[in-house]
Order: sequence, then structure tokens, then C-alpha cells
Amino acid sequence: TAAEAAAGGGGARGPPISAKAARGGSDPPVMDPRGPASPVRRQPPLAQQQTPQQQQQPAPQQQQQPPPQLPPQVQQSQQQQQQQQQQQQQQQQQQQQQQQ
Repeated sequence: TAAEAAAGGGGARGPPISAKAARGGSDPPVMDPRGPASPVRRQPPLAQQQTPQQQQQPAPQQQQQPPPQLPPQVQQSQQQQQQQQQQQQQQQQQQQQQQQ
């Protein structure tokens, strides 16, 4: 009987283990819902990431604004070159006048 009790106990222990295994099987599904729940939690961060993206979008607009400013600078550089050329011409004229 002791051996049967031990066997029965073992058998009894076996079923609980199988039940635990079944519970373990049920637990992973529970963790699966938790997994989706964590992505849902990750979604709010995505919303926060979207706000930075919105901030980044204005930044590109600011970058677009400077290029218009850059052409004026290029024009200024050209104007400066023209002025320098004019000054050189004036100097040449003055030199010519002095020579004359």
C-alpha cells in the first residue's frame, strides 16, 4: 500500500504537474495579452515620437528658409566683386589721369 500510496502520490503529483503544465500553457497566453498590452504602452511613446517628428518638420522649414537667404549672400558676394572691379577700374582711371 505504501508503494501504491507513493505511486499514487507520484501519480497525484503527476496530475498536478500536468495541471501546472496546463496552467503554464494558460500562462503564456496571459503573457501574450500582456505582450500586446506592452505594445499598447509603446504606442504612447510613438505618439511622443510623432510630436518630435512634428518638431523636426518645422526645422526642415527653417532650413528651407535659409537657402533663400543664401542666394542673397551669393548676390552680395557678386556685388562685392563688382564693387571691387569698379574700384579697380576707378583706380586704373585715376592712374591713367595721373599719367596724363
